[in-house]
Amino acid sequence: MLRPEPLASEDPKANPVDALAQDLVGLLAPYLKKKRFKAGTYLWHGGDPARRCIVIDRGRIMASRQLPSGRSVPTCLRGPGEIVGFPPLFDGSGYPTTVKALEDLEVRVLERSDLLRAVQDGPVALLMFKLFANRLREVFKVVDQLSQRSAIPRVAAALLALVQDRPAKDGFTFVTLPLAAGTLAKALGIAPETLSRAIGQMIAEGVLHRLSVRKYQVLDLDRLRTQAQEDEPA
Repeated sequence: MLRPEPLASEDPKANPVDALAQDLVGLLAPYLKKKRFKAGTYLWHGGDPARRCIVIDRGRIMASRQLPSGRSVPTCLRGPGEIVGFPPLFDGSGYPTTVKALEDLEVRVLERSDLLRAVQDGPVALLMFKLFANRLREVFKVVDQLSQRSAIPRVAAALLALVQDRPAKDGFTFVTLPLAAGTLAKALGIAPETLSRAIGQMIAEGVLHRLSVRKYQVLDLDRLRTQAQEDEPA
């Protein structure tokens, strides 16, 4: 499930999750090693032994999970500043999801052995537990969003997560869909036609302006943020 990400141009301390990740990465800096991956590369597959996690510096990944039926379902997108793949490192279990680079990636890699050594330091362990708690709250938020009658909050949250990291120099804000509409709709738990209707409504309301099949200009970023937080339980 996709979740909103703070814009990199905003004050990171205004978002506690973003600030927490930055603080944790700062403490782990001595153990991190830079690496690059081409778009389309699989960083790991679900079930693979968990040997490392990554901190994304540039680009985005998509995580997906294979259902018992064999069908693969997208679960989330992660971008710059995100720490990906750390939960299974603690017990040495397999990765719960498959992670694929949607764009060329620049990351910093943390090996499991280094993570276990780092958590012996009190501050690192405390921040890791806080990050675990934040991820758990994300799961609860997904459940809440899936109970909503309207698809608008889910679509708005996804678009907000995909807003480019920094506004263009002319002040315009854009969002580009890295996935086909059908795949994005699956990640949001809605039908493709529902996604299309939601985007159409946001265009009609003056929140978005369509530039191409996958690219939009955000005309009202404040309204987009509000729509992403609207709660319409069934």
